[in-house]
Amino acid sequence: MHQTLEARQAAAKELMKAAEQEKLEKEESALNALAEQEAIMLKVVQESETLQQEAEENSKVAFISVHRVLVLAREKYLLFARM
Repeated sequence: MHQTLEARQAAAKELMKAAEQEKLEKEESALNALAEQEAIMLKVVQESETLQQEAEENSKVAFISVHRVLVLAREKYLLFARM
């Protein structure tokens, strides 16, 4: 009877050890997935900031281009008005 209890206790310890190992592996896997998701989010944020800066630069270039066209059109108008 004593041997049976010891065998059961040993089996229970092994089950607990295996369950703990599985828990640790799942935690490690979850942490790895979280780190990967954080890296992806960081890249997305960086790309978003880059795109925002490019949009602002494009807006400035468009404004300058329209302004130059208007200045040139005004100069042509004034030139032809003098004739």
